[in-house]
Amino acid sequence: MRLQGELKRDEALWLLGSLCGLFRIPFDASLIAQSYPPPYSLLTLHEAARALGIQTGHHPLAGSDWQKLPFPLIAFAPPETPAGLEREGTAAESSESSESSESSESSESSES
Repeated sequence: MRLQGELKRDEALWLLGSLCGLFRIPFDASLIAQSYPPPYSLLTLHEAARALGIQTGHHPLAGSDWQKLPFPLIAFAPPETPAGLEREGTAAESSESSESSESSESSESSES
């Protein structure tokens, strides 16, 4: 998966700090932030991690055998697409319409 766009400063520093903690490497977020100013991309993460002594690489997600990949792994979730947002809106609309039909049915039954 290719990282689309930029990573937030706090997210990039958290990720690098977590890796350093895992490998017991001293980490100073202010030094990394000073050495690698925004914007943060996948390339920036690789460069900063390598500067800290962490080996990095890139592997495509499709067709990967997770048992053969070196750990720890970092995976980025794909950004939400407008189509996904439309589906959520449709679900909300349909639940609203079912609630209104239920309320009208209950009011009809209470009148009888």
